[in-house]
Amino acid sequence: MRGGRLYADVSFDDGVYEGWTKNLAILFGNPLFLAANRLLDFFLLLGLPVLLFVWPHLVSWQMVAIVLLWLRVLLRYYNRISRSNFPLVDWVICLCIAFVLFVVATEFGRR
Repeated sequence: MRGGRLYADVSFDDGVYEGWTKNLAILFGNPLFLAANRLLDFFLLLGLPVLLFVWPHLVSWQMVAIVLLWLRVLLRYYNRISRSNFPLVDWVICLCIAFVLFVVATEFGRR
């Protein structure tokens, strides 16, 4: 006996993408705020280290403040990811790829 499938095929033309984004919007309350919060995390995680190298005239206390803020955002993100018991490689993939896809999906899901 064959098991049933949720979708006949996985092409994006038949509404799979629309269905998943609507489900994400229903699953997570206030998807616009959640997407903005994750986007802010993404920009802080990637932008703060770049700021240290791009802005050469930082005083030492400013450098320390930027590093502490970056570590705080990194630890908050890691605490959220570590609850699912991902290995380190998957965590890095999540940081680089899935994080951005989650922000895009929740943004489109609210429409």
